[in-house]
Amino acid sequence: MRDNRKKDELEICCPTCGFKPDSHDRWMCVCMHAWNTFETMGRCPNCRRLWKETQCPVCHKWSPHHKWYRYNLPESDEEEEKEDLYEYEIA
Repeated sequence: MRDNRKKDELEICCPTCGFKPDSHDRWMCVCMHAWNTFETMGRCPNCRRLWKETQCPVCHKWSPHHKWYRYNLPESDEEEEKEDLYEYEIA
């Protein structure tokens, strides 16, 4: 994984339908606190519960929270990473 990724390369979207939440979207915890789950990496700031899955408000599917985070790398970087992965897998 690359260490020199910029924050603006990060994209947050539903891995199932592609919905992209904005800063105004909110999720409800079992403690009834509403917050933007992506501001805290899935941890409720009220009760500290860590949500390992997040439900999409559009398609209503649950997905692992970490799968909502994607990096938009330039095409050449993606190809380079695929080559590195291939070399690692066959080594």
